[in-house]
Amino acid sequence: MTGTEFFLFLSKPDKDHDYEKAYNVFVRTAFDLCVKCSEPKQLPLAIAYTEVELQYLYERDYDTDTKSDKRCLYLRKALSFIHKIAKQLTIQAPQPISSNNQKKKHPSDQQLYQWTSNTVELVEIIYGLVEMGCFNNGDAPINELATFVGRLFGVEIKDCYHTYIDIKRRKNGSRTYFLDKMRERLNKRMELDDLKEMKRR
Repeated sequence: MTGTEFFLFLSKPDKDHDYEKAYNVFVRTAFDLCVKCSEPKQLPLAIAYTEVELQYLYERDYDTDTKSDKRCLYLRKALSFIHKIAKQLTIQAPQPISSNNQKKKHPSDQQLYQWTSNTVELVEIIYGLVEMGCFNNGDAPINELATFVGRLFGVEIKDCYHTYIDIKRRKNGSRTYFLDKMRERLNKRMELDDLKEMKRR
């Protein structure tokens, strides 16, 4: 899919490019790959690679593109399309089967914790963890990590970079509202715990 003309147009923008035609060919190529793939196990990898490449192009040129820019519109459309395919592949993935052909039951098969705050605050945490190098020794693509964390806590993070841009545009002295509040609350709790311990002595 990354070898299609559509990717060439995205990589080398030109106002004369026929983005609509190239996008339609890209979509047909994706459908053919999903339907006719001779190596089904490689399909999720191909989709993930395409998703990463599209996300890279989007993040690279986000500040220079406008919402009315034709290239940007078709890039966002392609990203959304690939996100849907990736999600569908995850839903259809076979569950592990035990020796007696019964599905294994494990606490991790159930969603134990649901994120009940807003998505922006979760994205703020994810970006903070990435900047601290907390995953894979600092080598974790932000969009893949956001998708993983979202699935873990039952939240659909559609466009983490767009959310990050909104956070970055905040005008107050500190733009990390949630992380600042978290640090303040945690310090407050430890201070209260210290006071309780002192009273017990």
